[in-house]
Amino acid sequence: MVIDLKELFGLSSEEFNQRMVQSIIESIKERSLDGFDYLRFKHSVINLMKLDMSETIAIKSALTTAASMGMDQEKITGTIAHYEGILQSEMVKFTDALRNQITKNIDEVREAANELDKQKEENLRKIEQLQRQNEAIVAKAQELRTEAAQNELKIVHTREEFKKICDNVQQQFDNDKVTYKNLLL
Repeated sequence: MVIDLKELFGLSSEEFNQRMVQSIIESIKERSLDGFDYLRFKHSVINLMKLDMSETIAIKSALTTAASMGMDQEKITGTIAHYEGILQSEMVKFTDALRNQITKNIDEVREAANELDKQKEENLRKIEQLQRQNEAIVAKAQELRTEAAQNELKIVHTREEFKKICDNVQQQFDNDKVTYKNLLL
C-alpha cells in the first residue's frame, strides 16, 4: 500500500514550501516502520472518512481492523512517538542548518560590514591627521615665505645701504679727483 504522506498530513497545498515538505516526507519515508503502524492507521481513518463516516466512527472502525493485526491504542501511540522522533530530528537538522546560514549569511556579512566601517573610520582618522599635517605644512611654508620676504627686505636694504655708502665714497673720490686736479696743476 502506497501512502501519499503529503496528503496524509495535509501538506499538498501551495501554502507550504514544497521543497521543505519534500525533505520532511523523504525522511519519514526512509525511516518508516514496517507493518501496520501509525501511518497506515491514519491512512485507514482518512479513507474511512472519505466514505462519509464521522471521525470518531472512522477511528474506532480502523482500530477494530488494526486489532486483527495485533495493533492496539498503545502501539499506535508508540509508533506516533517514533515519527515524532523523526520530525524532531529533522527540526534539529533544520535548526543546525539555519544556524549555519545565519552565521555565514548574516553574522559573517555583518562582521565584514563592521570591518569596513572600522577601516573607513581609520581612513577618516588618517585623513584628519593628513589634513592637520597639511595645515602645519602650509603654515610652515607661509612662515618660511614670510621669513624669506623679510630676509629679502634685509638684503635689499643692506645692499642699498652698501651702495649708498659706496656711492658716497665714490662721490668723495670723484670730488677729490676734481679738486686735486684743479689745485695741483
